[in-house]
Amino acid sequence: MKTYAPIALFVFDRPLKTKRVLESLARNQEFSSSPLFVFCDGPTKTSDQEQKLRIEQVRAIAQALSDSPQLTLQRRDANLGLAASIRQGVSQILESHDRVIVVEDDLEVSSHFLAHHNYYLDHYPPTSNVAAISSYLPERSLRRLLPGAFLARHFNCWGWSCWKSTWEQVNWDAESLYAELTSDPDVQKAFDLGGYADFSSHLEANLNGTKETWAVFMAASIFLSGRLCLFPNRSLVRNLGFDDSGENCTSSANQLYQVGEFPDTYPRRLPCRESLVGKWYLTLFYRFGQVSLVSAISSIIRGRVRALSGPRNATSPS
Repeated sequence: MKTYAPIALFVFDRPLKTKRVLESLARNQEFSSSPLFVFCDGPTKTSDQEQKLRIEQVRAIAQALSDSPQLTLQRRDANLGLAASIRQGVSQILESHDRVIVVEDDLEVSSHFLAHHNYYLDHYPPTSNVAAISSYLPERSLRRLLPGAFLARHFNCWGWSCWKSTWEQVNWDAESLYAELTSDPDVQKAFDLGGYADFSSHLEANLNGTKETWAVFMAASIFLSGRLCLFPNRSLVRNLGFDDSGENCTSSANQLYQVGEFPDTYPRRLPCRESLVGKWYLTLFYRFGQVSLVSAISSIIRGRVRALSGPRNATSPS
């Protein structure tokens, strides 16, 4: 009998989104045969009755799956916050499993989401240069240039999976990780995709206490180790959390990260080295967003022309 990777689902106080992510997972044929761990975070010290009601509604939705012998439901009495909840929950699962698929409550996944992750978790050995499997890919008009699946030194946490060995190698010490990342400006710039993404600033925010996140620690650890993450050539997840209902996504970025229809399959390609096209694609997204190739090239040309022309004088020479 086929053994599938366990699924870790992290939920809090968004009942409609919890219902939607579970419905989308259930459309995967592997779902009913996959161990499912649902981690329900608890109320904060400042939670009002309305939020506590939403928390109980989320737990009731998860409890409705109790007929499944594959379900493990964990209700926390107090609030850990997303970062601590994910770190503790993933570590708990990997005490008894060698791999895990991680989903948060603001995602909607493709009907091929679980097949995608199980396929690559099975086909890459944990000791390979592939550290993790991602699901999200931003939309750009250049997507047609991508191979079926590609590897990049970039990690995305919207529906991901990894092996126990990868998780054990994550450096959770913000000070030492930030020091290593910033010791060489070229390394930091490469981590920030040419300086167009602000990943290293997220790590700095964790260091100075203005943020408490987890994904940047994994991203930086994978990057500094020289290992890679696999991406599909079309997104297999949709983030529904850009409505100011969560901790880290705001409505102002909603349009930028939208994706189209899910593909009717998933790529079965086993790349073994970093894709230069994939790296270029991700860099262009963080530099220009969803603009067309023509607009991006035009912007680059204008910038080069301005640089070659030098500063303009305020007045004409006499």
